[in-house]
Amino acid sequence: MEGVALCLFLAAIFINMESAAMLAIFNALFVTLTYYLEGSGTRKAYLLLLGNACGFCWNYLFFLFSCFGTYYIGEPFKILYALINPFLNVMWTVFFWSISLTALTRKGEFT
Repeated sequence: MEGVALCLFLAAIFINMESAAMLAIFNALFVTLTYYLEGSGTRKAYLLLLGNACGFCWNYLFFLFSCFGTYYIGEPFKILYALINPFLNVMWTVFFWSISLTALTRKGEFT
């Protein structure tokens, strides 16, 4: 839980509050949706921590991209960033959650 709190804290300080809010939403969804799945609590906690680290890196890289675009293109790039940011955040969240579902399924369940 300390790693999750650290990722949220770092996202709020170094990136922006939108990224911290997205990580908080990811944490809430991940915990509520994987609670009933097979797998140990330790495995679920490591997957949650890995998801937070991936989300933090993704948001930081996208934030750097937006700073670069705003510097070279100008203020209209902020409109594009505001439109694309939610979709890209949903994309990494769904991607990571689907991979974590694969990691938490029982062996031989789908064969």
